[in-house]
This record gives sequence, structure tokens and C-alpha cells, in this order.
Amino acid sequence: MKKLFNILFLFLVIVPFIYSQEGIDIWTTTTESIGRVYGMVVDEGNPNTMYSFGLDQGVYKTTNSGGNWTQMNNGLLNIQVQTMAICKNSPQVLYAGTSYGTNEGVYKSTDGGTLWTNMINGISEPVGTIGIQALMVHPTNPNIVWAAVFNGLADAVNGLYKTTDGGANWFSIINGIGTIKNFLCLAMSPTDPNTIYAGSSFLVTGQTGPSAIYKSTDGGANWFLSVTGLPTDPTEINPVRTLNVSTANPNVVTAGLFVNTATLLGGFYLSTDAGANWVQKNNGLPIIQSKLIRSAAIRPGFDNQFFLGLDYSGGTDIGVWATTDGGNNWFDFNGGTMLNTYTIRALVFNPTGNHTLFAGRASATPNLGGVYEYTFSFVPVELVSFSAEIFSSKVTLSWITATELNNYGFQIERRNSESNDWTNIGFVNGNGSTTETHYYSFSDNSIPIGKYFYRLKQMDFSGSYEYSSEIEATVLEVLNDFTLNQNYPNPFNPSTRISFSIPQNSFVTVKVFDVLGNEIETLVNRDLSAGSYDIEFVSKNLTSGVYFYNLTAGEFTKTMKMILSK
Repeated sequence: MKKLFNILFLFLVIVPFIYSQEGIDIWTTTTESIGRVYGMVVDEGNPNTMYSFGLDQGVYKTTNSGGNWTQMNNGLLNIQVQTMAICKNSPQVLYAGTSYGTNEGVYKSTDGGTLWTNMINGISEPVGTIGIQALMVHPTNPNIVWAAVFNGLADAVNGLYKTTDGGANWFSIINGIGTIKNFLCLAMSPTDPNTIYAGSSFLVTGQTGPSAIYKSTDGGANWFLSVTGLPTDPTEINPVRTLNVSTANPNVVTAGLFVNTATLLGGFYLSTDAGANWVQKNNGLPIIQSKLIRSAAIRPGFDNQFFLGLDYSGGTDIGVWATTDGGNNWFDFNGGTMLNTYTIRALVFNPTGNHTLFAGRASATPNLGGVYEYTFSFVPVELVSFSAEIFSSKVTLSWITATELNNYGFQIERRNSESNDWTNIGFVNGNGSTTETHYYSFSDNSIPIGKYFYRLKQMDFSGSYEYSSEIEATVLEVLNDFTLNQNYPNPFNPSTRISFSIPQNSFVTVKVFDVLGNEIETLVNRDLSAGSYDIEFVSKNLTSGVYFYNLTAGEFTKTMKMILSK
């Protein structure tokens, strides 16, 4: 679908509601009989099927969401399993990575874990040192797999490997990787399986850093550093232990770093531009030296709800921590059978329904661990879109719901950019319970020049409420000229943004052409109000080269050049 975004006058975002803290469910124990849990994977096509694994008892499988667990170690000659990966479209294909030692390496199953086969040909690390820290499978091709290799005791030779034949042969993928090749975690864009991330530890020899994040846009053939905003001093030995990408917004990437140094520059980092820049967001987290982020998860369909599993040798203020505002504020998410003294090395969501969160507990004591679950309260309103449009000094808010349950209505709240205080400016009645699409709007009149933020407080008939994400609207002075700006970034891959302004209401077209004059795509083709607009162009399957974009508004027309560089 082609999307039109007007940053100054029209801002369109997909924003599910955030649950309120009142009346939510509690942690319960799924099992404490399968040893220390180092990770879990879920069959997204059949979320009742999950796998749990760890250092004590190998791999377990459940087909009823944790009601019963069956050990699945046939052929698994090393049961110290540190990581697993499942193919989304071929969930019978699994890969498991073990700790270093006898019968180490990668194991593969093509029958849902019934039988495993060791597959390490081509992993060119010394025998006895092959510790598999992370595995990642292409979502549609089960033969394409990436592996991060590091045993924690000696520096890896290559550290990053890939197979394109289902594990029969592995080859190193380190073009662009620096001196430190000790990798701990991998992540993939949900919209482009060739866009991947890798997080490193520090050098064992000499105990020097800094740890780093690398990004590849060609499936690992070439890597480049993605470290702007991260600690860069060689004394910063804070391993990057977790990387996650939001399924709602692939530009939102999170990183969890150990806090090994007294500078406290580890912790949680957020990127909202696909790794170009990182911002530390530790407010509310119990960050002290030696506090470790062991696991992380982003709630499916959200780009602002993050969850962390912590570890600390002191054994306090760990367990699970959460944020519902993009990391600005964190809170203790323990309770029930989840104690804040538990080390949580695994967090994974059931991607359907109410998004049950499963947590895997580990410890320093063999066989002391378990799986715990937390089911969120039902979200009564499915908000499809929320937008703001400005004409002169009037802001018109519009939103669409796909379904509603017991919906009393929406309280509209506003704040300006210089304040954190929200003001109630109106109310719009809801439609109770319905499965039909409904369209809503609200006008905020006579707004002075400035930047404002709006949100919806959805309330049901019982008094419970939920907040939407915020949207921004900026009221500017009236424009006098037509303008078409240079796209940014340029060169670009795979997407860029094109901005323009029109001083009066006009029928506007924005089109993209190749060098031969062939029309590639129409980005805008409709009447627009006077204002400034910003639209996204995604290159899709285009090849590298020069392209042109043209703005036509009334009698005004202008064409500019942009470069796609893959």
C-alpha cells in the first residue's frame, strides 16, 4: 500500500492502544521441571506449539501452550542447548545451537524436534571451542540460516556464519567486521529478511572493547557499523546481549547491553531509524554495575512496549521489567509467581490473541529454573489509524476502529511541546460493541502557532481505560510558495522521504520515473489542502541507479533527481 505522510499537517500512524495498569493479569507458573531455561521459540502458525531449551535437560516441546512438556533429545548428543531457531513458514524445520565441548555446534531437525542431526561442516573455529550463541532462520527458506559463534573464553576466529543449504555447509560472513568477532545475538527486519543485525561482545584477549552492533542489508554479505550513540571507548566492555526489531515498525530496533563498567553506559538502547542512531533509555531500570540484560521482547503489533529479563549476582531487582512508552519510563513487571530475584534468560510472546508473554528462568544452580506466563487483559478497541490534519489554525483529528467491545468513548487530550501535562479538550462517544469499521473525528479550533501532541483515552462502560500512542501536529505560518525539496536520505536504500509544500489548495501528483522516462510509481494523486507534506518512497524491487521524482500542483511542476544505491 502506498502511504502519504504529512509531517506538518497530516501525520498518519498505526497505533494500537496501550493497556492500563489497572486490573491486568498476573504471572503464573507453567512448569518448573525442565531445568534452567535459556530460551524459547514459538511456532507462529500454531502458537500452541513451543520449544524450551537450556543447559541441563536439552530441548522440550509443548503442543498445548505449556500444559505438558515432552523432552526432544533424540540425536542431540550435546544437551547444553544455548539457542534455537524455527522457520516461520516451515515450522517442522528447527536448528539448535549448543555450548562448546564434546559433540558441539549446530543441530538440525526436519520433523519438529523428533530427530536431530549435527551440522557444523565449514564452521572454522577450533574443535572444542564452538559455542553457538545465536541462530536465525530465513522466514520462508528453511535452508538459509545465520549463526553467531563465541564460547566466552577465547576470541572467535570468524564469529559469524551462514548456510544456504540447510546446514550441510557453512561459510563465514565477516566482510566489514572489525577486530572483535565475538558475537552474541542476531536480529532480522520483519519486512526484509536481508536486513539483519548482529551484536558483539568484547575482546577476551586484553579485555578491551567497545562492543558493537553491525547491520547488513544484503543478508550478511557486507556489514557496516551501527554504533552512533553507543559507548565507543575501548574501556567500555558492555556486551550487546539482545537485539529485537518491532513487528509493527521495522525502524524500531532495541538493544540490551550488559552493565559491566562503572560508567553505567550499558543497559537499554533504542533506535527509531533502523540502527542509524541509538539512544540510551534506562529511566526507571535498576541499573547498577554488573546488572545484566539477559533477554528482551517487543510486544507483537507494538513499537513502544518492551520487556527485559535481568540478571545480577546480588540477586535483587531483577526478573522482568517493562515499558509502555518506548523506554522513557520502566517499571517492575514482576508479581504472582514471578519473583524479582529470578534470573530471566528468555522472553517470548505468543503472537496471537492477547499476546501471552512467556519467561524462562535460569540460575547458577543446575536444574533450578522454569517457564512462567503472563496473559494481558483483552484490548477492547482495535485502533487502525490515528491522524491529525491542520488547516490554518484548526487541527482535525481522525481515527478509525476495526472492532470495539464495551466502548464508552474517547477522551481527547492535548499537550504542547514545552509541557508534559495533558489537557482534556473534548469527548467523542464510542459505538459500544461492534465488529464493523467506524470512523471518528474531532476538531480543535483556534490553535496558536506551535508544536502539539494529541492522544486518545479510550474508556469502556466499566470505567477501565487505555491510551493510544501520541501523534504530533505543528501549526505554522501560511506558506507563500510551491516547493519541492531534495529527498532524504540520498543516496538511499531501500526507502527515502520526499517533502514538498503548497501555498494553496491544489490537485497534486507526485510521481517517480526511471532514466528512460518510464513511470515507476504514483505517490500522490489527489486534492490536498495548503501545507507542507512528507511522503515515503520504498524502492521495492528496483535496481540501483538514478531516478527522478516530479511534483505537479496546478500550473506548478518541478522534477528532481535521486539515487538508489543497493
